[in-house]
Amino acid sequence: MPQARNLKDYLYILIAFALFPSKQVASKELETATHLSYRAAINTAHGQSGPQLSQLQLTQELGSQPLKNMKFFTSLRLRHNGIEGIGLNYADKNAYSDISRPWGKNNYEAELRELYIEYGLGKHYVTIGKQQVVWGKSDGLKLLDIINPQRFSEFILEDFDESRIPTWTLNYEYQFNNNQLQLLWIPDTSVHSLPKIGAENKARYEITAPRYYPQLEAFLQAHPNSELILKKTQYPDSATSDSDFALKWSSFIASWDLSLNYINQINDLPAFYSHIIKKENIYHIDVQAKYSRSEVIGASASTAIKDLSIRTEIAYTKNQHYQARVTESNTGVSHNDETAYVIGLDWFGFKDSLISAQLFQKHIHNFDSSIAQAQTDKNYSLLLRRSWLNEVLSAEILFLHNDTDQDRLIRPRMDYSVNDQLKLWLAADYFYGPAEGVYGQYDQNDRILTGAELSF
Repeated sequence: MPQARNLKDYLYILIAFALFPSKQVASKELETATHLSYRAAINTAHGQSGPQLSQLQLTQELGSQPLKNMKFFTSLRLRHNGIEGIGLNYADKNAYSDISRPWGKNNYEAELRELYIEYGLGKHYVTIGKQQVVWGKSDGLKLLDIINPQRFSEFILEDFDESRIPTWTLNYEYQFNNNQLQLLWIPDTSVHSLPKIGAENKARYEITAPRYYPQLEAFLQAHPNSELILKKTQYPDSATSDSDFALKWSSFIASWDLSLNYINQINDLPAFYSHIIKKENIYHIDVQAKYSRSEVIGASASTAIKDLSIRTEIAYTKNQHYQARVTESNTGVSHNDETAYVIGLDWFGFKDSLISAQLFQKHIHNFDSSIAQAQTDKNYSLLLRRSWLNEVLSAEILFLHNDTDQDRLIRPRMDYSVNDQLKLWLAADYFYGPAEGVYGQYDQNDRILTGAELSF
């Protein structure tokens, strides 16, 4: 695709100008920040001991304000992954659009994380370029924070700021009285970057939970001579017909932060469609991953009452897809509407402490028993956090529990700030539950981590 290559060359030139500014630009209140970090992990699951992660990362940020009402920002991330199984080489690179795909070779990768210009005129603000847009009030699990796709190289263990995939976006905001309107147009067709499928690809966090794959077991058992053909994934690739749109109204009314949200987007997770053809008593099964469009109508609200904060979100999704049992008469994909909500309580009543609890629940409408998950799915989260010495030292533990699959994830962590530039930390991730569960599928990936972060 020559046009895509030419555009990439142009973007690289912009990066070069951003990272090596001229004296004229440097005089316009140029701000730079460099972040160097290292993470290492060892596997502690029974029979799975050994190194799991060794990652060195350098992030260079640059911002300037050439005009009073104009801002420029760019961010470039470089990574080296020293242990196989995690990183760009073990992920689906085709999930990125041509103009957003990171560069990767061997264990190295480079990614233009953000590059945008923000311009304000009175009550109007426009941000154009590659950026992240964060919506919603929930922590740990996402409900309305679905504007940007995500990279799942480490499931949901990596910080969302790092795993979220920035996209090329036109972001318009209009402020009036106590209200704000936000309109997004996203011609960038990037979707979730999932770990590669198959043991031969050695992806550490390959997704194996049945709810994400074709339900062919019963059919193959009944017809053992069937021929299974996996066709090439059909990715969204049109900047017009496959672009996303979103609209948000937000306001502060009677001590409540309120929002109404509308998202019309290509679903970032694929659905596996199966087509069965019988020839000479042999069944030929073609399986192809495709992406479909869905609409999300949502709302959020939050307020604080003394030491207690209350957060809530609700989202109604039209035309969500689910994997279902494959037969000769269906494709193994069911399209249903879905209602999901989250309620969160944050308690700050104890000194330098936080107790946060959340309930997530989703319900599939017009449910069919062939769907590969329960009609109602419940998740609970509990976060306990405490800091000492004016936040020099902090400790926390996060519990995530799926009531439907009876599996869970526990994440303890301690941070120590040596000074304003250097932070050291120690953490762990423990999975429990059946292999069919969202958390239980990684029961053999328990790990202990340590890391250092240096900013200057």
